[in-house]
Amino acid sequence: MKMKTYASFEQYLADQVPRNQTVIRALRKFVKRVAPELEESVKWGNGCWVRGKAPVAYVFSAADYVQFGFFRGSALKDPKGLLEGEGKYVRHIKVFKRSDLDEFVTCYDAANRHQRTKSERFKCFTYDDLIKRDKVDLDIFWLKGESLEDSANLPAPDVIAAEIMEDLQAALEQFSEIAGDLSAEESEPGKP
Repeated sequence: MKMKTYASFEQYLADQVPRNQTVIRALRKFVKRVAPELEESVKWGNGCWVRGKAPVAYVFSAADYVQFGFFRGSALKDPKGLLEGEGKYVRHIKVFKRSDLDEFVTCYDAANRHQRTKSERFKCFTYDDLIKRDKVDLDIFWLKGESLEDSANLPAPDVIAAEIMEDLQAALEQFSEIAGDLSAEESEPGKP
């Protein structure tokens, strides 16, 4: 099967199914906001962001999701385990339709975390559920940062908890912003 070629990122975007176009536009806005120095390009038939000639990130439009990936993703710190992939370098996340974000936000329920509801996709797992999985590894030693080599110098638990809450709140704000971008894209008249 011959790989499609595109003269520009815009042409690549226009050739995708409308639902994926909406997700790609939201990711495009996100990249422009967090890494404005990256240039849009098309490589290997996919939309890419490059620094000079070096590819940094990409989007791949699959039938039911958009894969947002990083060419050197294996070198990225991923303490929350969001990135997928087992290759030597590339890692990615799968971004589905906007309603998936809505389900996550509803299930997460930051304001009432002790009253969360689960769904088929977002639910709690018991230790027994996890241990039955293939390639399970519950060793969390890797979580220890280089600055915390000496356990006697660990911050107080309330400081650690506050830092975790800040990280989670920042992540939720970013998800809300992406969801807002997706919502705005869907409501713009004349856009597919």
